[in-house]
Amino acid sequence: MNFPMKSFRRGFFKLLAAGAVGLALAGCAPMVSRAPAQLEPLAPAADAVSPALERRSKSLAAIAVDAAAKIDGQHLDYSPASLKIVDQLVLGFRKDGATTKTMNKVLFTFGCYVGEVMVRNLGYKWDNPNEKEMSLGFIMPGVRDSSGMFYSPIEKVFKLMQNGEEDSVVFFYHVFSKNHASPSTTPSSGK
Repeated sequence: MNFPMKSFRRGFFKLLAAGAVGLALAGCAPMVSRAPAQLEPLAPAADAVSPALERRSKSLAAIAVDAAAKIDGQHLDYSPASLKIVDQLVLGFRKDGATTKTMNKVLFTFGCYVGEVMVRNLGYKWDNPNEKEMSLGFIMPGVRDSSGMFYSPIEKVFKLMQNGEEDSVVFFYHVFSKNHASPSTTPSSGK
């Protein structure tokens, strides 16, 4: 990466100001206006995946792709390898002194990208945490595998910003892909 992170942040915030992320986050606004420990879920978990949650998550992932391309020329292609770029960007924000509070919308957006990589490559589905999962501390939308286990890539991106490299999203993905028995039926670049 040959660019200053502060320039990337400024560029991303220009996209925010232009309304692209603001519109996509409209249903998430109460969640991303506070630090992760204070966030509330979008809605109680349901038996079926909410089409609105899925659309919003995919839309935010696409905004992350667009922002990385327009601002830095980075190509996020929904492949597991592209998660290294997310690690680099978030760690760069952290190195520049950004916090989860100053970067909450950006982090939420990149968390949706990480989740969408899991959806496309591992066959996971977008979902909200159920009551039991909320009691365990899951407070943001996430992805669920075919066995019903819930994972929160959005919260993982916030942890990456808070704790640094020890909370790598590359490692996060690797842990779950290792235990994934069958390949996704949707190619990583599929829509």
